[in-house]
Amino acid sequence: MAEFEIDIAIVLTQLFVLLLLARVMAAIFTRLKMPALVGEIIAGIIVANWIWLYDILQIDLDKTTVLYTFSELGVIFLLFTVGLETKFSDLSKVGKVASKVAILGVVFPLIFGYIVLYAWPLGAHSQVECLFMGAAMVATSVGITARVLKDMNVQNSKESKIILGAAVIDDILGMIILAIVAGIGGSSSGGIDMISVVTVAVLAFLFVGLIFLFGAKAIPKVRARLPKDEAGCPVLPKSEAWTAFSLSLLVCFGLAAIADLIGLAAIIGAFMAGMIFAEFDDMHQLENKFDPVNEFLVPFFFVMTGMYVSFSMVSSGVLWMSIAIIAVAVVAKYLPCRLGARSLGKGVAKRIGIGMVPRGEVGIIVASIGYAGGTGPVSLDIYTVVVLMSIMTSIIAPFWLSRSFRRDIKMDKDVSI
Repeated sequence: MAEFEIDIAIVLTQLFVLLLLARVMAAIFTRLKMPALVGEIIAGIIVANWIWLYDILQIDLDKTTVLYTFSELGVIFLLFTVGLETKFSDLSKVGKVASKVAILGVVFPLIFGYIVLYAWPLGAHSQVECLFMGAAMVATSVGITARVLKDMNVQNSKESKIILGAAVIDDILGMIILAIVAGIGGSSSGGIDMISVVTVAVLAFLFVGLIFLFGAKAIPKVRARLPKDEAGCPVLPKSEAWTAFSLSLLVCFGLAAIADLIGLAAIIGAFMAGMIFAEFDDMHQLENKFDPVNEFLVPFFFVMTGMYVSFSMVSSGVLWMSIAIIAVAVVAKYLPCRLGARSLGKGVAKRIGIGMVPRGEVGIIVASIGYAGGTGPVSLDIYTVVVLMSIMTSIIAPFWLSRSFRRDIKMDKDVSI
């Protein structure tokens, strides 16, 4: 049992150095008007490729380590928080344009991601790897776009409303696709078994559908039966043992565990749990309560993501594939989403297309599930390509979007509703 013993001094040193480096790099990239997560990933890349530091910290990427556990908890809480921003009740308010943008922004990246990797001339790739690439292409990190819109004080513009509305649908479709692909990857050695596809698809739709049904039908009735405060707002009965925070943790872990047990990704359950509690966030501001938890745990996920990227493993073939995938990732999101919003005018449609481009943390999560620390169906090369694609689209889109807004503002065009 000696291999399971933990040296607390080493663990504390790892936590100190990695969290410090992650915060420093995040601060630098934030000052450069780039997403903080890019800095955290680069912090991991620095550790992985700076052999002296890697050895001093005695880094071990095995699944039994404390760092891996923190990383997994970080991504679970991250997706729970994303779910907190996605209400069931919002799905009926996003409108036809947002629905069209979201659907086109899912279908085309999924198809082109699969085709490009399947047809890549340098090396053969399994169908499961191609599916994971397509699933990673589907992702949209609306958080990155939302940050740009907020910084420019245009969050009430047509573009913002459509992008955020489309992101609601995009997130749901993306989670279902990820659930199906992850289930296929877990039950396949490289090919695709149609029985596995149907089984996983049915489980995914049942799991998500039942929670949707509960969220859409039961939650409004629960809210209506809750006691009201003086302002007429519903409140949960006060209890020291059952606070909203502790209850949300239980539901998050419970649904994450159920999702994992039936062969889906645990983050699917965490995301759906967040959607359930999104309907009560006005009562308890759970997002604010989870901020300290996320501030501690989420950086470890991105740092660990960067640690799997070794410069010695980036061959010329991987580099060329990354360039091709990045180009396809931008075009396959931008053009279909712009086409879906063309009825709103050329300028508005253009910015909506740009706003849907960044993959950010969602694309990286897909890659991490597929690679699974070297035990999944996705190779290290494909994992590296997806991480680079997610980073580059997260850097390109904010600059592109802010430039587009500034150009119209200078020309005195109306960018508000």
